[in-house]
Amino acid sequence: MGNFADILHLVEHEKFIPPFIKLVEKELDFRRHHFYFIHNGHQYNEAGEVKVTKNSKRKNIIQFVWNLAKQAYISEKIVIHGLFSSRLILALVLQPWVWKKCYWVIWGGDLYTYALDERTWRWKVKEIFRRILIPKFGHLLTYIPGDITLARQWYGATGIYHECIMYPSNTYQSTPIPATNHEGVNILIGNSADPSNNHVEIIEKIKKLNHPAVRVIAPLSYGEAYYARQIAELGVREFGENFTALMNFMNHGEYLKIIANIDVAVFNHQRQQGMGNIIALLSMGKTVAVRSDVSTWDFLTNLGIVLIDTINFNICPLSNDALENNQKIVRNYFSRNKLVMQLNSILE
Repeated sequence: MGNFADILHLVEHEKFIPPFIKLVEKELDFRRHHFYFIHNGHQYNEAGEVKVTKNSKRKNIIQFVWNLAKQAYISEKIVIHGLFSSRLILALVLQPWVWKKCYWVIWGGDLYTYALDERTWRWKVKEIFRRILIPKFGHLLTYIPGDITLARQWYGATGIYHECIMYPSNTYQSTPIPATNHEGVNILIGNSADPSNNHVEIIEKIKKLNHPAVRVIAPLSYGEAYYARQIAELGVREFGENFTALMNFMNHGEYLKIIANIDVAVFNHQRQQGMGNIIALLSMGKTVAVRSDVSTWDFLTNLGIVLIDTINFNICPLSNDALENNQKIVRNYFSRNKLVMQLNSILE
């Protein structure tokens, strides 16, 4: 089994990390796991028995590298939850002896930075180090084979591919919230106030369809505040009172009530993104639209899930039979039990 706390998780405080820590504590041998926060560890205030290093105090880069190096050296496995942090990338570059025991959990943005991010000098310097690291990682974790193909094509990644749903937010969500009767078509666009949602393009496409009874809802509480205001103003100009911008954070229950009344959800990202939201919507029997030129489309349609293409967009919801079949596929593939088995197989 190895020593206790010999699986080191390098994490940032994202919304799906605390539920993942709880899952590890409940379903795995939590004594073997150590969660080491790279950023914003002070925001994690959950009580539990699993070992957590919050790194609340900002350390200079030398202290950071040294402290992380000590933890990495004694660990049997190192799980990298998203390869974004420049400090983390530098710390790993300086420790070639740990590369083969690194398990890179590919989030999407940390891969597609290769193709989509602005070529600033900071990006170029960061990419130099990423191109040293990624080919040397021993293991790659995702459930989207297309992302593995791109990692190998763009970065020469050679690590072993492990299929893993990874987070509880990516599992089937049983949400028995009934939809209320409403006229017309309720359309959800995007999942955040991030320009990668390509809101402007999809708003223009919806407007051109000239549908007589469309209501558009845009979640904009998470991301860039200035961009959120721009999209909110554009939406009101184009749709008037039939546009709703969700600007404030709401609890999960409130959000589910809104989602329950959605007819079509549109994710116009040019990369794999928003999978947790997509899975939740498919679990609820909603029609989902994504771009047909991203790995998300290939992955979901290969499972047998029926989607709408945002490139050739229409707003006609799928048939009840198609939606029920989508639900069945999601329930079987994205089950919590399957996630626990995958994690046990890979990490234990």
